[in-house]
Amino acid sequence: MAFTADPQTIADLLPPPALDDVKAFLLAYLSVPQNQITDWESGAVLRTIWELESLILQDFAGPSLGALVANGYPDVSAGDSQTQLAHGWFGVERALPSVATQNVTLACDATHGPYTAAQVNALIGISSDGAVYYVTTGGSLASGGTVAVVFTAETPGAARGLISGFANPIGGVTVASAAIASFGSNGDDDTTVAAAMDARFPDLSVLPTEDRLITWAKAAAPAPLITRFRLDADPAIPGGVLVTLANAGGPVAGGTVTAVQAAYDLLSPITDVNTAQNSTSHTINASGTVTVKAALLARAQAQADAAWTTAHATAQIGATFYLETLRKIVGDAIKLDPGSNFTGAALSGAGGDGNVTLSATEVPVPGGTLTAQLTWVAT
Repeated sequence: MAFTADPQTIADLLPPPALDDVKAFLLAYLSVPQNQITDWESGAVLRTIWELESLILQDFAGPSLGALVANGYPDVSAGDSQTQLAHGWFGVERALPSVATQNVTLACDATHGPYTAAQVNALIGISSDGAVYYVTTGGSLASGGTVAVVFTAETPGAARGLISGFANPIGGVTVASAAIASFGSNGDDDTTVAAAMDARFPDLSVLPTEDRLITWAKAAAPAPLITRFRLDADPAIPGGVLVTLANAGGPVAGGTVTAVQAAYDLLSPITDVNTAQNSTSHTINASGTVTVKAALLARAQAQADAAWTTAHATAQIGATFYLETLRKIVGDAIKLDPGSNFTGAALSGAGGDGNVTLSATEVPVPGGTLTAQLTWVAT
């Protein structure tokens, strides 16, 4: 059998044997001293069996065996084999199809009926999409009266229409109202199950986008305990890394730093010496005058305060906190008023460019709300 140099499919890995290959394989078992062949002419019994068995094995070892093996792989499995593979190897369960049900109110005019429960329960409902429904809960129907009935779809699948008539109508009975009680479902097809299996485990061919020190820290103290990280070379330990930690509120709790350091220490045999440390707070106060219509004042202040909190909670450790951030927050909050303005914008502790430069371990913390720190003028 010839194997493909760069196999891409199951057939490449398991090429079907040629008929001559199968014959040679079987002949090796026939040609033993214990098996005395007295007649090997064409048409002889043993020769006939050999020919037939070769054809059978070649047929099985070709498409049949390849298809069987293929069902052991997510990308090519299908049907029941795929269901079992998804369950056993990937922990993925195929969603099975379910039937739809509808709550229907039937009405009978005054000139017909009454109808017994058996007559009502024999009705076959037809929805606007052509689906067939049978009565599963019903009752008797009086002349000029109504009755609540539950119809269940004949076959599984998602409901796409309401029952509006009957395949076997009875005199004077109509659908007064209908509502879908359970929509039913078509279940997962093979493509959906294959995608779920593919997504079950990470793609090993994709390079990680996150440094492993951050990944390990998150495992030791998940968010919201830690939401921000900064990695710097450790000046005291060659090859070591200082990992500075912060959360949305600023520095983390001391126990969080301890937990991350313990995780790093356990992993020290496979990495350099890494040190977890806490961040430090840098309080930022804002100033300036905002002019806005009185009708928009409360809304503008609430929006500005929320955005101001978010800006501090998401700022990177040791980065620059920009004056433009303050201007944009207030500008977005008052933009509905064409006559509004924001003047004298400034940040405490800013340099000559108006921005606040943080040290390597600092995170910005708001000194108060913008409602409190800015001067608001209502017009």
